[in-house]
Amino acid sequence: MYIQQVAALANVSVRTLHHYDEIGLLRPNRLANGYRHYDDKHIERLQRILFYRALHMPLEQIQRLLNEEQNELETLQKQREKLIKQRDAYDELIATIEKTIRTYEGENTMTNEERFEGMNFNDDPYREEAEQKWGKSAVDWARQSVAGREQEVKEQMQTIFKRYASLVGTEPQGEEAQAVTKEWYELLNTLGDYPLSTFHALGEMYVQDERFKANLDQLGDGVAQFMRDAMQQYKG
Repeated sequence: MYIQQVAALANVSVRTLHHYDEIGLLRPNRLANGYRHYDDKHIERLQRILFYRALHMPLEQIQRLLNEEQNELETLQKQREKLIKQRDAYDELIATIEKTIRTYEGENTMTNEERFEGMNFNDDPYREEAEQKWGKSAVDWARQSVAGREQEVKEQMQTIFKRYASLVGTEPQGEEAQAVTKEWYELLNTLGDYPLSTFHALGEMYVQDERFKANLDQLGDGVAQFMRDAMQQYKG
């Protein structure tokens, strides 16, 4: 297949395929006239590349992975498990949203527990990113710190997040907000080493990283910003 045909097949631009060729990620055969030509092996490799890109994996990491094919099956299996968990989590969250809509329409009533079904802030969907930033050993140590008490920590975290949500509209430097922030700081320090500078930086991330902000603001408008402000005011 020629490059235009491959681009149409895979829904990518010709420019993207040129880039993959230039960096050695996907190098097609060259015909006598200089045209690029892709055989079945190239198409298979492109499918794998685009699959990993859909999972937001950097090109450098994809290249390493494809060059170590003995690990790829294991990686695919892990990614499948991750996607299944995400799908299940979204299904639960969708069900909660549908219940909430029916409640607003007067067709249903919800308990306080039902309002937060599907909002699990204990599972870490950003573990890989954290490993890149702080190292695998540090992340593993933090996870080992909660081993055997995952449910307990989950409940503590969700209780703290809900208390923050209930305080939105009050002063972040106020007594109640700072009491919750003290609990949050102390809980985090049972999971890892969080000096105040790191704690404050974490608060900034809650508003600067759209993923964290969106998750926290599921509890109510302004929760992420309120947490950030309260954490900035905390002096230990």
